[in-house]
Amino acid sequence: VKLTLDQIIFDGSKFEYILYTTANTVNISNCKFINNTADNNILRFMNGVQELTLNNVELRDNTATSSSVSDSGTIYINSSFLTNVTFENVNAINNVSKGNGGVVFFGSSCENADISFIDCELFGNVAEKVGGGICAYEAKSILISNTQITGNTANGNCNTSGSLQTGQKTGAAGGLHVTGTEAKITIENSKIFKNISTIAANEYCADICLVGTTKTTSKKKPSSFVQATLIMDDSS
Repeated sequence: VKLTLDQIIFDGSKFEYILYTTANTVNISNCKFINNTADNNILRFMNGVQELTLNNVELRDNTATSSSVSDSGTIYINSSFLTNVTFENVNAINNVSKGNGGVVFFGSSCENADISFIDCELFGNVAEKVGGGICAYEAKSILISNTQITGNTANGNCNTSGSLQTGQKTGAAGGLHVTGTEAKITIENSKIFKNISTIAANEYCADICLVGTTKTTSKKKPSSFVQATLIMDDSS
C-alpha cells in the first residue's frame, strides 16, 4: 500500500489525529499543516510503514495534546518495519507536544530505521517532557545535514533509561534527545543551539542529550561516543 499526499493544506482542524496511516510507503510533499489540534498526534505513522518521506512540508502552530511518555509527539513514528525516514526541506515552527517530541517522536520500534533530516528548520517548538525538537527512543542511524534546530524547549527531565524522572535533573534536551544505544548519529553543516531545557542538569543538555550507553555532548566540543559518531561544524 502506498500513500501519496501532494499540495494539500490542513488548516485549523481538530481531531484525534490529523493524519493516521499504516501504509507501507508514505510520501508527503508540498503540504502544510497549520494551526491544527489533535487529541493524540498531528501526524501518526504506525506499524506497517516501511518508507516515509516528507519533502517541502510546513508544520506551524500545531498542538498535540497527548502527554504519554511513549505515545506523544507532534509527529509520532513507531513501526518495526521501518527502514528509512527522510525529512527534507521541512520547516517546523512553534509546534507544541504535551509529551515528548516537540516536532517528532520516534518510538522504541524504530531500531532498524535510518533517519535523515536534510535542509530542515526546527524552531520555537516545545515538548512538555523530552526533546523539544527531536526525540528518538530508538534508531539505527540519525543524519542531520544542513539543518537548524534552534530555539526549541523541553520542560521535562529523564533518567538514564530515557523515562521521565521527577526530582532528578538529568537533562531533557531542547534540541535533540536520543536514547537508542545502537544509533549512529552524524551531524554535519548544521546548527543546534539556543535550545532550552528548563530543568537540565547543566548547559550541555540544553541542545543535545544522548542517553543510555552514549554520553551527553556539548554543542561546542563534540567528541566520539560509544556506538555513536557526532560530526558538527565549528559554527554550530
